[in-house]
Order: sequence, then structure tokens, then C-alpha cells
Amino acid sequence: MKMISKNRLITVVLMAGLFTSALAQKMGTPTLIRVGDNAIDCKPSYAGPTIYDLDKDGLQDLIVGTFNGRFRFYKNTGSEKVPSFEGFSIIQAGGADAEIHNWCCTAVSPQFVDFNGDGNIDLLCASFAGYPFIFYGNNDGSFNEPVALKDKSGNYITLGYYWDYDLEKYKFVTLGNAEDKVDFVKACDWDNDGDFDLLLTGSDYGVKLRINEGTKTHPVFGTENISVLPAHFADAIIDWDGDGLWDIIGGSKNGGVYFYKNVGVLGAPKFGDAECILEPDEFVDKINGGKCGITQVAVADYNNDGKLDLVIGNNNIINKPMPESLTSDQIKERDLLQKQYNENAKDRTAYIETLRIICKDDHEKMNEAINENLRIRGHEDYAKLVKERGEIWPALTKLIPKRETHGYVWVSLRQ
Repeated sequence: MKMISKNRLITVVLMAGLFTSALAQKMGTPTLIRVGDNAIDCKPSYAGPTIYDLDKDGLQDLIVGTFNGRFRFYKNTGSEKVPSFEGFSIIQAGGADAEIHNWCCTAVSPQFVDFNGDGNIDLLCASFAGYPFIFYGNNDGSFNEPVALKDKSGNYITLGYYWDYDLEKYKFVTLGNAEDKVDFVKACDWDNDGDFDLLLTGSDYGVKLRINEGTKTHPVFGTENISVLPAHFADAIIDWDGDGLWDIIGGSKNGGVYFYKNVGVLGAPKFGDAECILEPDEFVDKINGGKCGITQVAVADYNNDGKLDLVIGNNNIINKPMPESLTSDQIKERDLLQKQYNENAKDRTAYIETLRIICKDDHEKMNEAINENLRIRGHEDYAKLVKERGEIWPALTKLIPKRETHGYVWVSLRQ
């Protein structure tokens, strides 16, 4: 496995020997990373951070993938022990903003790694479209336009489905018990043969492995997905407990951060049950009662004290109070609308479950059936429910506390 010089991170490099016990992993209370007095906020939501010395000045910088598929570069203007960040710029690739189409439910999470063994650092990431991309690096540290990664058969490296831009719809595939799509990707040398394999994460069905059947300089990926973890994400590949084997640190949909200890051997990893490092409620009620959505995690010695720390991006929902008290009539209207909305949501869920049974879990047939139904706006089934929801929700939002979403970045220092 290739070590990235001048960086104490992180996602792919092994750092054995820093710690002597998996029990010694008490984490400090997460605090917001700020620029001046303002918390870093990747609005409208979600943040995918990593730590990497992008400008090669010897200080670790903060790179944050965003909901809109771009990568923010926050230069470290402080020191190794006390990082401080200035306003961000957008990483460039091929003469334009480095960007991946991303439109829902996650931020892109960058990984900086020499993916093809040419001595240049590349930028690896996935997106909501459902497959990984690579920005190959140049000798001067710049990046080229993104290339979608494909397997040895010429197909996108995906899980159960992906977005087909030509057909403008999701395309469903069967690749080894994988029902999800690729939202996150990490390169690691799974089998210790000197080249990079891929860990693929969906938001619902755990982590899968794609083996590199080629070489370090000419990656060729197999066509099957191999199950690795049943749940959570594979955000960081790192020797967390100092036993000489790399472990997995992962975020989750519930807002927590989890440690999967490697109980296998070098070249044949095997993982124990999840151990929660940071509870979901660590990010709840920190700011005006907001709760946390998906957590995306990087691991680094953030303050250069010889201990690995956590840098966490998430989606915080902030509850805002109503500007005025509601009248009794408004309260009655709110309660009625909320009841109608809940019943509508229940009916939509029941429709999808019925469709799942009818289509015998054939996701492509389900997708086509729903699309066809939505095109027939007079239909009594799903299209009617969608229309009803569109009428209820705008009226309801005027009578309930307003909500704001934010993509904050936090640091939790290891104690």
C-alpha cells in the first residue's frame, strides 16, 4: 500500500503503533470547525471532509466535498498543532471547477491517492449517480477532468443500480447481492498485493468490495461485489487501534460514527461488530435543537499530538421557532393538515410495498411502473398521492416551525 508523504492522514495509509489499545479511544465533544467567527457551512446541506496538504506547504489543509458535487479547499494558515482556516476556493480540474453531478442525499467525499501508481496524487470520489469517478493528477499537482471508473467488462462499477444519463433514468443491474447504489468509494489494498482495490458504500445496504485483478499501474476491476460490512459506511481505512491491521471507520445515516475492528490477518481482512465511537446524539441539540443526518468521516492527527482524531461532516437540521403564536383556528388547520400528510405518506409507502410484491422485487420493473403511473396524472394510484402531497405540504409548512439545513464540519479530538 502506498504511503502519502507529508500527511498524517488518514483514509488509506496505515499508521500502526500510535495506539496500544482499542479501549483507548475516548473521543472529545465534537466542535464546529470555523473560519473566523463563522462555522464552515456547506449549504444547502451535507459535507464530506478530508484532511490533505493540497498546496504542499507542510500544513494539513481541509478539503470538503459538497452537496453540489464540488470540492472546497480551506487553506491551513495556522500551524501543525493549531490549524486555522481561511475562506475557501474550489479545486480545479481541466481548467474548470472539479465537479461531479450530485443532486441528493449526500456530499461527495474526496480521497487523495496515487490510484494508478504513476507518482501523481489523484482525486477519487463517488456521487449520487451511483458509480465512482477519478480525477487523475498531473506532475504539477493539478487535476484532469473526471473519468468514470469501469470494470473489466466495460461497465460502470456500481452496486444494484445507477443513473443512466443517456436514458435519463435509473438502470438496474445484478452484481452479487447488491441492491443499493454507490454513494461513497474508498481505495485500499484489500488483499495486500500492492495495488488498490475498491470499497463501495451505499446508504442502505452496507459495504461491498471490488477486487483489482490488474496491477498497481494498470487497475482492472472484477465484475462482482463481495459483501464486507452489513451496515454503515467505509469512510476511512486506517489502523485505529494500533495492532498493525487496518480497520474501518464509518459514518452512518443515523448520525453516529462507528469503528469496525479488523480481526483477520494481513491480506485477508475480517471485521468484528460495529463499536460506536460517537453517538448520534453528540450532534443533536448543539445548535437550536437541530438534529444530525448522514455523517461522513475523515481520520487525521488533526492537532499533531500523536493521536488520530475524527473530522466529521454532516447534515444538520435546525428548528426555527414560529414568528408568532398560532390562533386556535390555525392550530386546528395545522393538526388536520398534519393528519392528512401522515395518511398520505402511509398510503405512498403501502403503494410501493404492493408494487414491490407485484414486481417480485425487480427494481427496474418497479421504476418503470412508477414512472408510467406518474405520467398518467389522472390515475388513481401513485400519481394521485403525489399530487395530494404537493397540495398539503406547502400549506402545512406555513403552520409548523421552519427548518433550515446546513452542511457543518466538526472535529472530535481523541483524548
